[in-house]
Amino acid sequence: MPIERDRRDRLVVNLFHWPRWAQLLVALVITGIVVAAARLAEPHPVTPPWLADAIHLGGWVYLALVLVAVTSWLLRRRKH
Repeated sequence: MPIERDRRDRLVVNLFHWPRWAQLLVALVITGIVVAAARLAEPHPVTPPWLADAIHLGGWVYLALVLVAVTSWLLRRRKH
């Protein structure tokens, strides 16, 4: 099981036992929360032009990874 209890009766979550799509989804959600928090702290950050392009590209890569994770999850769910 990915969720167990240790010697002190604390919950321990082992993400390595989760399916690959779930690991990816957790990583993407955490990344999204961190980016949203950064945007709330500084809504209009000053960035160099090359970094703005990289951030734009990163957004598309992020969206693609979310779609891959959700599609993988749906396909696995359909098989079972």
